Amino acid sequence: MKTSGMNRSVGLIVLLLVICWAVSAAPVSIDLGKTYEEKGVRISTIESLDLADLSESSAEILSTSEDGSDIKTLEMPGFGNVHRTFSATHAEFKDISLVINPSEMPDVNWAGMPPFNIYITQTVPTIRMTVPGWQGNAVVTGYPEDWEKDSFSDISTLLRTTEPVFMYHPDRIMRVDPAGNDYTGFGAFHASDYDKDNISYTLEHNLVPLDTGFLAQASLSEGYARAYPDNVLNVGRSGAGAFYLDSSSEKLTVLADYPVVILDQNSEMEWAWEGSGIEFEFTPAYTHQSDLRRTVVLLIKSDATYDVDVEVDVSELARRAKNRWNGMGSASPLLDILYSAIREDIEPAAFTYSLTASGEPAPPPPPATGWSQLAITDGYGCLGTSESASVTVPVSEIRDLLPGTYYAYLMGLNSQNEIIALDQKMMDMHRPTDPVADFSASPRSGTDSLTVEFTDESAGYPDTWEWDFGDGTSSTEQNPSHSYGVGRFTVTLNVSNSAGSDSITKTDYIQITRSSGRSDGGGSSGSFAWSTEEPSPTPTDLSVVEETATPHGVIRSEETKPAPSGPVGDEGINIWPFGVVGLLVVLLGAYLVMRSKQ
Repeated sequence: MKTSGMNRSVGLIVLLLVICWAVSAAPVSIDLGKTYEEKGVRISTIESLDLADLSESSAEILSTSEDGSDIKTLEMPGFGNVHRTFSATHAEFKDISLVINPSEMPDVNWAGMPPFNIYITQTVPTIRMTVPGWQGNAVVTGYPEDWEKDSFSDISTLLRTTEPVFMYHPDRIMRVDPAGNDYTGFGAFHASDYDKDNISYTLEHNLVPLDTGFLAQASLSEGYARAYPDNVLNVGRSGAGAFYLDSSSEKLTVLADYPVVILDQNSEMEWAWEGSGIEFEFTPAYTHQSDLRRTVVLLIKSDATYDVDVEVDVSELARRAKNRWNGMGSASPLLDILYSAIREDIEPAAFTYSLTASGEPAPPPPPATGWSQLAITDGYGCLGTSESASVTVPVSEIRDLLPGTYYAYLMGLNSQNEIIALDQKMMDMHRPTDPVADFSASPRSGTDSLTVEFTDESAGYPDTWEWDFGDGTSSTEQNPSHSYGVGRFTVTLNVSNSAGSDSITKTDYIQITRSSGRSDGGGSSGSFAWSTEEPSPTPTDLSVVEETATPHGVIRSEETKPAPSGPVGDEGINIWPFGVVGLLVVLLGAYLVMRSKQ
């Protein structure tokens, strides 16, 4: 069902809601400086529960499809206690006044944080929220990316740029489009559930119980997506949340939030050891490779529990109304940690995380010139980024990691720093051991000027390579190529890492013969070795020995040519089977012939 004439107060409420999601690091009170009023809605204050306290507020998204194929689960690190430090208790933004009371914020525990689910197909989310002691309105909305912060007090402009919102109820789902002034519904929707001239009435008649947990019906979300395929959420980021409007006190209370990531396909990560480190990228099956402008990788040891220290910049919280992404509700910290790798490139950080493995001392801030951007106990993880479709964790970081199993997260961003790919895998990490050198080459034989490709097959993760190609040249590449002249060449490879070194030599490994039609001149001295063996019933081949002087000694090579055969002619007489005796007989015969002609 579709109806036009939706009033814009829903846009106002959603707008104020996402502002508060941006400052969900703690219980806050925001004085808007005046009363915003429209169509039965009066709001002058926004408050938030402590969304970082999972016992006070929790949320998650679930599969919408019957077979669960629309969703992927990312495992979360083992978090423990969370301690927050605030730069101030008060901040101003335009006519907004933000107040925080740190004394009301004890440490919280994230041990029960659920896994992070993301959608791998465009759909309508299915949500679950629990807020003990509360009822409220459960919603999902996109973020108004074209919203300019300086236009905050211009309600009309804000409402025009507010994204549509899905409002959930146990037996129905409704999508409200404030910009288009219309809504669409699916399920048991009745005219009495909505009043376009009184949004307070609409919100009141769509309250859901959150006290013991509200679970939206997946069948309603899936049914809506099938009925209105053009209205599903766009690829990128959205937000799920819950709020309660108390019209009598003009107060909007934010009860829950959860980041929603929508992708249009599954993006699987892979990694491989390269000469400079471990390279992470998305598999070729991911079809948006050309849209990737940044990749971020996070490695964090999986068998540890981490206490979290969060420094909160209160002034930045008040300023950053546009950036609703970084709250501290369910699952948000993982994304904020990933985004912190590029934070300085896009905006100042509101939250700065430090992860301390249980029983270990608190880590120092990451060095300004270091690759890793994460403050974490030494040996327990690292975080970095690159401005390309792949990112390499350098050997220097890998050396410092403790052996064990790690959570590996890979996030891909487009040119607007929107998430378009995200994956998590488990990987085993081992410190370098004494390397064992080995290599292969292809091709190993051929004619002059042959280019040979060498492949390092050493074990133990070496990080330096020294090749001796046997002809006076060398290389320090991991997998070099080399062009050879005529000869037999012994190749040596030396490898090393922080644990030790090893060497391997393969004698006469490369064998190059002279190409057909080439003369014997040009820098090489040649001699012919004539056989003095006893006569044999078959011809004996001719052995050609080449000796070439080099700065490293003399390279000796030998080429075998077929013995001449047949009658007298350009090839001469086949005397080879008779050795020296045959030669003497021929010479004597020639002398007698000459005497007879005199």
